[in-house]
Amino acid sequence: MATTKKDRYIKVTEQITKLPVAPGLQMMYAEILHLSEGKGYCYANNKHFENLFKKSDSCISKWVKTLEKKELVYRLVIRSSMGTERRLYLNKLKYLEAQKEHTEQTLTGRQNTQPGLAESATGEYKHTTRGCTK
Repeated sequence: MATTKKDRYIKVTEQITKLPVAPGLQMMYAEILHLSEGKGYCYANNKHFENLFKKSDSCISKWVKTLEKKELVYRLVIRSSMGTERRLYLNKLKYLEAQKEHTEQTLTGRQNTQPGLAESATGEYKHTTRGCTK
């Protein structure tokens, strides 16, 4: 007997359907909400959303930026020697707390986690204008 993949559901409440964005972005918001339940933030990269919604990387990047502009999602990019991690927060207060925590870690030299900052060869931090990261 062949095993079948379990059906997966995203809960889309009436509140989500009333968000001032297109239906695809409402579905993305619902998925971010679902993935945020455990850690308080969504850890999925663009590839996850590409596979789920059958959209291109550039489309997913635009969707994330649109949700950010509408202040429905807050993005924190954490850069360290182990790589880059993107976290999407739905709660502005949790985002600000996480940003503060990572800024303090950066200032104490534990890791470079401040969004929009890059460490130069001299160990100083400078602002970058890098686009959407995975």
